[in-house]
Amino acid sequence: MLSKEQAQVVMRDFMQYVDVCIANDEDFEATLGIHALMETYLQVLIRLIRIKRVC
Repeated sequence: MLSKEQAQVVMRDFMQYVDVCIANDEDFEATLGIHALMETYLQVLIRLIRIKRVC
């Protein structure tokens, strides 16, 4: 079984293959290890995961 930190690394790698992701702030913190204020989540996602579109 992976540790929380190891799982977050794996999930970040998987995000490049995701077309649609529906999540809240708790999901981002638990699964991706992203800790940010609500208004900066989009900026963090664009920088770390290189997403192309946000709705």
